[in-house]
Amino acid sequence: MRRRSLFALLLVCAAAPIAAAKTNTPNAEAKDIPTQIETRGSATITLVPDIATVTMAVVSRSEKAPAALDLNSADAVRLIAFCRSFGINQTDIRSGPVRVIPRFRTVNDGRGMVQQDDGYEATNTIRVKLTDMSKVGVFVRSALDNGASRLNGVEFALKDKDNATEKARAAAFADARRKAQHFAGLANVRLGRVMRVSYPPRLPDAARFSDTVSLDEGAEPRINVPIEAGTIEVRADVDVTWSAK
Repeated sequence: MRRRSLFALLLVCAAAPIAAAKTNTPNAEAKDIPTQIETRGSATITLVPDIATVTMAVVSRSEKAPAALDLNSADAVRLIAFCRSFGINQTDIRSGPVRVIPRFRTVNDGRGMVQQDDGYEATNTIRVKLTDMSKVGVFVRSALDNGASRLNGVEFALKDKDNATEKARAAAFADARRKAQHFAGLANVRLGRVMRVSYPPRLPDAARFSDTVSLDEGAEPRINVPIEAGTIEVRADVDVTWSAK
């Protein structure tokens, strides 16, 4: 009988600390966990582009490869000279790649359709940057009269992309703070210091928007081609974690 009483007493003594631990642990853990508010700020700013890149091609054909290349080089020299006379800086003019490829034509030789040699075609791509948006249309039309065989496109962009991105990030951070203050008010707590800032990875072209205007090879543009630069949207997102009391 004494053995049973002693065993029961030991069980009670052993269970008492466990029960106390179960009762006290949640309160201790709750005190150790700080209150935090995490928000994602987003912002999009709209800017007027201040640079335009015009891509053109000089295309020449001849029966012999050297002749095609010589014709192409002469037209490319004329086009580059025109670009300089238009006021474009030498550093804003880039040529190449230069290609010379054989051409073929399909004919009926009486026994069926076959391909025959049709000489060679030489191509040189010329890219220029303009900073006066009002002259882009005039330049495009005039380039076709001064050696350019084809207009591949016009792309608008921002000269200072980093500054534009920084402005978008600052606006995104301000948006995150505004949201955090709103949630702090709803939770009846006071917003504290910033504990973490996370700038998530973004797509390569998320910080700029380009608009391309293309003309078919057979098109007949007129003087002062109506090209409007429009606007460029720069977006940024940021995650911010704040302490709260």
